[in-house]
Amino acid sequence: MARKINERGSIITIDPSEKFFVRHMIPDGIECLAKVEPLENGFTKITPNVGVIAIVEGLHESLGGCKHIRFIRKSRGGTFNQLAASWPRLRVALRYAGVPTVHAVGGMDCNIVVFDDEIAVRDHSCMGSRGWIIPRADIGKYLEALPPLQDSGVLKALWIESVGWANTPDEFWARVFSEDPTAFPSAAFYDRGRGQEVSTNRQICRLEYDAGSGIVKKIADNYTGEELVRFIYDVRPSERAVVVGRRLPTKFAELG
Repeated sequence: MARKINERGSIITIDPSEKFFVRHMIPDGIECLAKVEPLENGFTKITPNVGVIAIVEGLHESLGGCKHIRFIRKSRGGTFNQLAASWPRLRVALRYAGVPTVHAVGGMDCNIVVFDDEIAVRDHSCMGSRGWIIPRADIGKYLEALPPLQDSGVLKALWIESVGWANTPDEFWARVFSEDPTAFPSAAFYDRGRGQEVSTNRQICRLEYDAGSGIVKKIADNYTGEELVRFIYDVRPSERAVVVGRRLPTKFAELG
């Protein structure tokens, strides 16, 4: 029988050799921690070979099964949280070092168990459903092993358009183009709350970046030619910007 860690029953522990039944989803890699047996009735029987802690959904009142297991790992002592960080450079370093990822069904946010001496980092190439959990003491080791960025000498360009909504002038929504959007007819923008067209504060900037290193070399207003040091493309939930001399965000570079 599983034991609840929190009152809601979304976090449980299961001892070695205990049988636990899952109706639907289980995370990838669970076979490293437990024997997994699909049953004829559609359930999956999980028998851990070590003590495990898991994030579950739809825990049965008998504590013998659940609807989904979203995350599972070897249990250990200590306090924990369920937070995952967005740390681009560490993410690149972990991928470069070949550190294995963990899987959280539905995404890393709030679906993981991270002990206080560890850090979790999302892998955005998998829409956040995978990531890394490593000891905090190892962060420096991975960052120091990452080779310096090397320019290829080949420049690529992107265009970013921001729209300031009438009711929230400091909040921006960004669209990224691989070709100059001023060559196309203007799009109509609508207030999503009212369903009506509103006046907008539009700005389009042309970005040049090195195809090898991803480092932004130049940002210029597409209309005036004025060069910018940085371009804020969003402020929700915190300010995010493209900055000359720094790497272009991966999600932008993939569109180039």
